[in-house]
Amino acid sequence: MQEEKKGLSRREFLSGTAMTAAAAAAMAATAAIPGVAEASTGSTHDRTTKSWAVKAMVRRRTVNPHTMSPAYQRFDQKFNLTQRPGWDETVKFMSEKSSAALKELQAKNAPGYGSYDTMLNAGASVIASQLGTGINVPDSGLTAWKPLNANFKAPPKLEIKDLADHTARIKKMAIAYGASDVGCCNLDMNWVYSNHWKGSKTIPMNLPDGVKYAIVMAFEMDRDMIATAPTQVCQAETGIAYSKVAATVACLAEAIRSIGYTAVPSMNDTALSVPMAIDAGLGEQGRMGILIHPKFGPRIRLGKVLTDMPIQADAPIEFGVRAFCENCKKCATTCPAKAIPMEGGWTDKNPTISENPGIMKWHINHELCRANGWSPNGTNCTVCISVCPYNKSDGWLHDTAKFALAKAPFLGSTVARMDDLMAYGEQADPNEWWKKEE
Repeated sequence: MQEEKKGLSRREFLSGTAMTAAAAAAMAATAAIPGVAEASTGSTHDRTTKSWAVKAMVRRRTVNPHTMSPAYQRFDQKFNLTQRPGWDETVKFMSEKSSAALKELQAKNAPGYGSYDTMLNAGASVIASQLGTGINVPDSGLTAWKPLNANFKAPPKLEIKDLADHTARIKKMAIAYGASDVGCCNLDMNWVYSNHWKGSKTIPMNLPDGVKYAIVMAFEMDRDMIATAPTQVCQAETGIAYSKVAATVACLAEAIRSIGYTAVPSMNDTALSVPMAIDAGLGEQGRMGILIHPKFGPRIRLGKVLTDMPIQADAPIEFGVRAFCENCKKCATTCPAKAIPMEGGWTDKNPTISENPGIMKWHINHELCRANGWSPNGTNCTVCISVCPYNKSDGWLHDTAKFALAKAPFLGSTVARMDDLMAYGEQADPNEWWKKEE
């Protein structure tokens, strides 16, 4: 392991000065806003070991985190851009463009596209996308809805006498199997796909009888690898995270089956992960459309297990993400595809058929994202995750910054500019990642 540096670098000093000033301003500002300081006291998000800042900044949400109009309908997975190339001629060029770009970048030996980068990427998602498993395919391989042991015989259901203790033990298992954080919620069928796309046809999404709970897990991605976005090193870390998701949801599902209950393990299939993670108290939705976790920011992947096993639901949380994103806009200004909305705030209108109308949020234009972000780089881009101010490593400087963001989210634009001055979010050299000592 690399020896820890002694003292502060110039950048760390400047950053610490700026963030401390921001925190001081935040505390002064919130003192003048009735109810804000009081609402943010206490710790409601302590399922895993977290910094003092995370524990102090998170508040239990008191209102429904989702606002839906009568236009809302369950989303048909057929319209997801992972599925559309299988039936929609208008988007097939995206995959072709991506393959051509990847070959060209590899041929040039561009940074992040060398032989070892390609090798790293090739092995990253094996568990999630081989062995019959599909990241976006329900009831496949490791995410099968039936026991993985062919000789499995269902035992009588374990009588759960202490729901709180039982839930704590299930969460402990999820963390032990590989999750970075875990929350539970009652299953809202609004988030379950109406249909899924398999082969060349649409199939209704019918869950097993009695399934009405969800165990949702967050999996942290390595910050240094994500910082190389949009290269293959970054994409490899996405694949590694999904492999962890596949293994963990399979393990947890099998554990649940061993006490007589039904378990449906899931990655990006079966149901929408972000709103379920919000319901399970794992974070808030950000401008870039994905979940912002209070500790890991957007630098996570999500998995879940749906079950009929009783579980104690967690409360949704808030820590100022919406207000912060209203002012920051760094993901939108740096998005190479211009797919993240700059103005207009939340809306229930979808820009393309690959987003579901009827729910208030920031709707990303996924067609632009794929065509002008993913495809030109031959990867899954991920620039928005890399540049987000919530994407910070642990440490007192960044903890202070997180605390400031939660206390005074209206300072979003100021924090984003400070990030720019301190060069946070700038693309890291993937060759330097290879040289880094562990």
